[in-house]
Amino acid sequence: MSDLIPWLHSLPDALWRAGKERRPVLLDWSDLPTCVGCVSLENNTYPDREVAAYVNRNFVPVQLNQREFQELFDRRGVIWTPTVSVLNAKGLELDRWVGYLPPAEFLARAKFARARVSLLSGNLTEAVEAFDDIAEHHAQSFIAADALYWLGVAKWKATRSFDALSGEWQKLLELYPSSEAAVKASCLSVAEQV
Repeated sequence: MSDLIPWLHSLPDALWRAGKERRPVLLDWSDLPTCVGCVSLENNTYPDREVAAYVNRNFVPVQLNQREFQELFDRRGVIWTPTVSVLNAKGLELDRWVGYLPPAEFLARAKFARARVSLLSGNLTEAVEAFDDIAEHHAQSFIAADALYWLGVAKWKATRSFDALSGEWQKLLELYPSSEAAVKASCLSVAEQV
């Protein structure tokens, strides 16, 4: 078990701190010590220095164990552990992923969640930079195709330029043609036929 991430164990405390520090909450819904994915996060992913540094710099980390917070798990629709949620200071869930991820994938996924927070809050410059970072530095990750999709969206929202959107989506279609994100971006070719 690593102590590189100073986990809180109270959601109200984490939400208060998130409001004070103007950072989103990263909520690790776990079932320790019986959940193999949770144990793997604890022993493999969270001790990774790059993961820990990113989480500590960008989120207020809180970890809740199912045995102690079953009612909250039920209310929030957490049906499998590990689940990771990203919340704003009011407790609204902005992003969620389910299951164990090794360090490199977890880091890319956490960056993606942070980029979505920026996009949802209207900080388009930050969102473009964050999605672009994932596309460039985590191109082999599972979330890279989605990052390119949302990079196009963020650029379009920032500039209202169809070229900005279609440029990123063309890259997406070339690099990740079998991804769900590419299927979504395939509307470019349909639009050209109309």
